[in-house]
Amino acid sequence: MLGWGINAVQAVLELWTGIGLYNGIYGERPGLKGGRKLGVLLLMAVVCLLDATDINVVGTMTVDTLVLLTGLLLGLWRSGGWLNAFLWGGFYRWTMNAVYVPILLIGGTYYGKSLYALNTEADIGLKLLSLLLTLLVAGAAALWRKSLLDCFRTILEHARWLLAVVMLMEYGIVLYFLNLVLNEAFTVRLSLWSMVSIGCVLSILASVLFFQQYRYIRRQVELLQSKDRIIQKDYERLSAEYAEARRTNHDHRHDLRYLEECLRNGDCEAGIRYIAQRVDGLYDSRTTEIWTGCRTVDYLLGSMKLRAKRQKVDFQVDVGLSKMKMSECDLFLLLSNLLENAFEAAEQCETDRYVFVKIKMVNDLTMICMENGYTGSIREKNGRFLSSKGEGTGNHGWGLENVKELVKKYGGQEKIEYADGKFAVEIMV
Repeated sequence: MLGWGINAVQAVLELWTGIGLYNGIYGERPGLKGGRKLGVLLLMAVVCLLDATDINVVGTMTVDTLVLLTGLLLGLWRSGGWLNAFLWGGFYRWTMNAVYVPILLIGGTYYGKSLYALNTEADIGLKLLSLLLTLLVAGAAALWRKSLLDCFRTILEHARWLLAVVMLMEYGIVLYFLNLVLNEAFTVRLSLWSMVSIGCVLSILASVLFFQQYRYIRRQVELLQSKDRIIQKDYERLSAEYAEARRTNHDHRHDLRYLEECLRNGDCEAGIRYIAQRVDGLYDSRTTEIWTGCRTVDYLLGSMKLRAKRQKVDFQVDVGLSKMKMSECDLFLLLSNLLENAFEAAEQCETDRYVFVKIKMVNDLTMICMENGYTGSIREKNGRFLSSKGEGTGNHGWGLENVKELVKKYGGQEKIEYADGKFAVEIMV
């Protein structure tokens, strides 16, 4: 009875650790109520009962059954999808199974018994040792919960194959161990060799997991640096416009003094001619303004129209905005990245120097279409477009990566096509 109680506590701790981490990554599946919720609770009870009954058995059949039941439980309960649910169930179950291998190695060496004998002769000492190890794993998971959630969220979203590889390697470790000591008594030499082998494999797996997390963090840093460059350019545009406004205000003082002089001298015709010239110049500058109903987009498109005029780029805009799902800040960042890339490409062309922008509302969705000319060849690496400016600029093709991140944030879709000197991006969010 005491042994079964220890098994039950250990089973609950395992379930709390494994399913608790998955719960931190994905929220509850929508519409979970009534019979479905009752089914989830019953399935959870079955998993705990099966785990508590056979907790002392390191065997593939029991764990495989628990993997299937855990994957079914997570798929019904959480919103991460069935593939992620079964991958996570297999990963954490086989990880816990591999963690218990050293306990059996120590117990088998101490008692001089085979694995079969250890499984059939329940030993309270081994059970307490297994429980202590489970408590340590659960404590570590709680202590480093935030870091683990970030790591596994990254892997489940960007490298699910890695979990599958780790799970298969752990499966192989346990099978190898079972074949060695199923009916043969443990020896010190065999135990040491097994523990060193398992330690080396687990160290390699941990290194791979952390390297994947490092790659993701590095990618996020590069994306943030790219956004910072966009914001810096917009700040420089605003500073230039502010300086221009100050210069214009300064000129107005001279305008008024000249007009005053004309009036004092009775030379009204000269004053009228001067006013007409200034009004024409003012109208010429106002033609760069674009009105969309969104102030940040107005500013961005207006500044790009000025740039197009200076660089002799054909810039055409067709915009109709209303209530959007995307925030004004995110829309500004998305369009900034797209327009910056489009103008950089168009300005390198001798002919076909154009950028066309179309933004329309389709039901509750925002459709953004952008087309520009380009020259030379388009380079891609691992699905990422590489900048034609080279590595030394620090902006090696991260503009479109920023766009993809923003589209993904709102559950949208993007389509990128290029051929015969025409580069087109179509986004629906």
